[in-house]
Amino acid sequence: MCSGGLGKTDTGNTNVIGGLALEVFSRNGAWYGSQAPQWDFEPHVAEAIFLDMLQEAGVEVFTGERIASTSMQRGGVLATLTTASGAEFAARVFADATYEGDLFASAGAAFAVGREASSAYNESLAGRYLYSPKNQVRVRVNPFGANASVLPLVVTGNTGPAGSGDGLVQAYNFRLCVTRNATNFLPFPAPRQYDSSAWELFRRRASVLRDEGSLRLESFLGNTRATVGDKYDMNNGGPTSTDCVGCSWEWPTADWAKRDSIWSAHQQYHLGLMHFLQTDPALPSSLRADARAWGLCADEFTDSGGWPGQLYVREGRRLVGDAVFTQGSAQETKRFPDAIGCGSYNFDTHNAQRLLCTPDTMHCEPPAAGPPLPGTNVSGWYFLNEGDVEINPGEYQIPYWVLLPKRADLTNVLVSVSVSASHIGYATLRLEPQYMIMGHAAGAAAALALEAGCAVQDVNMTTLRSTLAEQRAVLDIPERG
Repeated sequence: MCSGGLGKTDTGNTNVIGGLALEVFSRNGAWYGSQAPQWDFEPHVAEAIFLDMLQEAGVEVFTGERIASTSMQRGGVLATLTTASGAEFAARVFADATYEGDLFASAGAAFAVGREASSAYNESLAGRYLYSPKNQVRVRVNPFGANASVLPLVVTGNTGPAGSGDGLVQAYNFRLCVTRNATNFLPFPAPRQYDSSAWELFRRRASVLRDEGSLRLESFLGNTRATVGDKYDMNNGGPTSTDCVGCSWEWPTADWAKRDSIWSAHQQYHLGLMHFLQTDPALPSSLRADARAWGLCADEFTDSGGWPGQLYVREGRRLVGDAVFTQGSAQETKRFPDAIGCGSYNFDTHNAQRLLCTPDTMHCEPPAAGPPLPGTNVSGWYFLNEGDVEINPGEYQIPYWVLLPKRADLTNVLVSVSVSASHIGYATLRLEPQYMIMGHAAGAAAALALEAGCAVQDVNMTTLRSTLAEQRAVLDIPERG
């Protein structure tokens, strides 16, 4: 994602970032003539850095390949993978670095999708979350349209008690690289089929905020932050923003035809949001003008009109290994003898659904007092977002076993992204610095497994940790800086 538009890196405590991850950020600083790491990216610079490092290491890269099938040998050994183009790849050790866990799933490893119940791993933050003020609706907005039909963009999948598990997947979006600099400006294209009525929920929220005197563009785009070179990373910011809530539920296990459709739906959602903000007559002219001042960067993603190819898949499948990283692993245990790196970022999950609520419903808590909309046809109803968790566990070590499938499933596959973690445990591991840290460890472990001729579960921990330390990985919890 660093080369896909996520320019404002979620670093947490930068003192935990070492090894090849730190090299990436150091090269980024050097690009601009600095001897210090630069934590924010221009996407094309991040891509150039990654390609340079691959070339220097002699790695041959095949792009545009999608996994179609795998073949196995006895003993949980993955032998080959075949892509949709018909290309076949054989190896003694594989690494699955996909957001979705497609390789290990095709090979038959156990995995989870969605949110475990709080009782599954004794996690207080797990399952359907009772109420979070983060990216939350703070005024009552009537969620019903004509004939008491639910408005578009109100998507509900779990109205069970707090802590109940479900298969819901947190919202995705595109991390757009945008600018207000006229010399590097591409206007947002209009969506293919814009339906003004699809944005009634957002329009009603805008009306309430306008009556309160608090309506501004940041009410919808409140997390558009400066990065490098007069560029900004447009991320979700607010309860009705760039996250397409409910659009991601099918992505993790979908085939590629379905994923292409979901990708397009997210793109049309984001284009529709910008079109609404730029043109809707119910919005103040000043807000519409502010929205029109933003455009895509002409010098980024030049082969696709400034639009990134990578959807921000915040969570796909999650490996289920012989051990699972949970809320308690980061928040309470913290230290592991087989640590291969460290983390420090929040348990960061985005909303998974929008709940229909009345003041007496048990699965909701009312927002801050606010007047109902004039002329509401269903008295007392409003909506709330659900699923956003933003709680920091502090610094912790990342154990080697998060990379490992169950021994009974696979013995020559390491997983560096869709690792063995619960939904809440994954929420603090799913940031790009930690992906790089875990990827570094997976590569080092793969080399040691090849050298020793052993299963990835049997890699010598003393040797692995020594190797990583020599390569400047941070293995022990540092002081917060």
